[in-house]
Amino acid sequence: MRDAVIVGVDSSGRSLRALIWAANEAALHQRPLYIVHVLPSWEMDFPFYPPGRSQGASRRGAAILAEAEAIVRESHPGLEVATTQLPGSPSEVLRSASEQAHSIVLGARGEGGFGNLLLGSVSL
Repeated sequence: MRDAVIVGVDSSGRSLRALIWAANEAALHQRPLYIVHVLPSWEMDFPFYPPGRSQGASRRGAAILAEAEAIVRESHPGLEVATTQLPGSPSEVLRSASEQAHSIVLGARGEGGFGNLLLGSVSL
């Protein structure tokens, strides 16, 4: 989405705060909101992953996006909203999406294992 406010979401509380911030920013500047969930491609690279694991991750991602969209539509009913789920590295996917964006919003940290970092790995 050209000139949209883009927000990356996962299921973390910080992601929810980023979503709300992004929705408010999009409404304030009369921009569309583009909600992105990234499926890390490395999960699919392991040959010993149990069958069906990628479908489960995809379903979980779709549920995260549906919940995020519902939250935004409740608080900003007139806002143009689109969602997408993309495979890859979160930092690379979001950086690529931001090239044509008005702005990009990320939480401080997501669900990764680096809890002591001030910024999350995607933000860094």
